[in-house]
Amino acid sequence: MPVQKEKLFVFIDYSNTYNRIKDIHKKSKCFNNPNWPTFFDPRILSKGLLQDRTLEQIMFYCTKPPTCRLRGNTKEQDSYHEQMRYIMKLEGCSGLTVKYGNLKGIPGDWREKGLDTQLSVDMIMHAVNEQYDTAILVSNDTDYVPAVQAVRSLGKKVELLFFKGNPCDELKNLCNTTIRARSKYFEPLRM
Repeated sequence: MPVQKEKLFVFIDYSNTYNRIKDIHKKSKCFNNPNWPTFFDPRILSKGLLQDRTLEQIMFYCTKPPTCRLRGNTKEQDSYHEQMRYIMKLEGCSGLTVKYGNLKGIPGDWREKGLDTQLSVDMIMHAVNEQYDTAILVSNDTDYVPAVQAVRSLGKKVELLFFKGNPCDELKNLCNTTIRARSKYFEPLRM
């Protein structure tokens, strides 16, 4: 009887990942570093982390850009359209589910709401429903500590993809495995 491969889900907090990549750009003084694209392909990232496991699903959590950018200058309008093209392209990818949070606030002071909660609930519910053996969390956000604790208490493994210089020690210590983000995992999404 063939051995069943370990089932894997990948949970990507895009906002957190985007901000970590932007930090890398600032530190390298290269604000459009092609080795660390902000509009990366989550499928390539996930396949780089797969090893000898079966990728069941990629869960991608983001917010749509605020429509007020359409009333802004050309740069803001271009940014809005580029972000929307990226999101729409992701929505068409098989094996990838895009979930949205909400933006609250005013221009220049936006706050994402609901992303951490959605990701946490999904991570726990998919574990409870036996849909994966291992979850890979792509984020450095301490808000996920309770979700990781819950998933681990259900007997599931959690791996953390973290960015150099921004590790959350509490989160790293809770996970079964930690993986440092490498530029080879981040290739641009072909738009």
